[in-house]
Amino acid sequence: KIIISPIGALEPWSLSQKQLKKKLAWYIYQKKILDTADIIHATSDIEAKNIKDNKVKSKIIVIPHGLNLDNEFQPAIKKNKKKIILFFSRVHSKKGLLELISIWKNLKSNNDWQLHIYGPISDKAYFNKMLNEIKINKLEKSIFYLESVFNNEKKMDIYKKADGFILPSKSENFGISIGEAMSCALPVLTTFETPWEIINQYNAGYIFNFSKKEIQLNLDKFMTLSDEERYRMGVNAFNLIKEKFESEKIFNLYEDLYTSLI
Repeated sequence: KIIISPIGALEPWSLSQKQLKKKLAWYIYQKKILDTADIIHATSDIEAKNIKDNKVKSKIIVIPHGLNLDNEFQPAIKKNKKKIILFFSRVHSKKGLLELISIWKNLKSNNDWQLHIYGPISDKAYFNKMLNEIKINKLEKSIFYLESVFNNEKKMDIYKKADGFILPSKSENFGISIGEAMSCALPVLTTFETPWEIINQYNAGYIFNFSKKEIQLNLDKFMTLSDEERYRMGVNAFNLIKEKFESEKIFNLYEDLYTSLI
């Protein structure tokens, strides 16, 4: 039996990159492989729709990624004088970093906040553009590229000390860092191009269309919230993960899927 997880390969943004090569691969062999699989696994409804839009014939099952929760963790109101919003993802044009940096100087509360960027550099030219944008706008004291962090304990510690999380992505099939942030009671700012519209339903952050104007508008709104308001938003984020994405519940869904194919 064969289960295939495309993990974002059929997202419109991904297919628009190196289009000719991808179209050739699609028509020569990739679509045939997907059409003959027993199950196609999508991590979100958005990904499932994009797979269907590519006329894949196999059955599609949606199961999100599971997230581990620290049962001893208790969210608390943070009173940080200098507040931190995190970006925790690959440094790549898909992630909207340049757009985020370009509007930072226009934010009403930018003197009270720092942007901490963590993540591997998957596009060196883009990374250099990012550094240049920081330098040109004289933002060296408020925007920092720090490092890639792969140790889970250290990563969770970074999340728990921050005041918010942002991922202004142009495309995500899931966005695991969004879930990780919320599992540490961080309010999240992200785009409708990610499959996290549920954040609005839980009042766990802000979801918006990808544009510089929308990034700035929602950051300004978030930064002017009180510590108590951000705390309540973070608790909502934590409860959202606990109710919908806790790993044990999700692993049971995977087990049911595999068992159904026996």
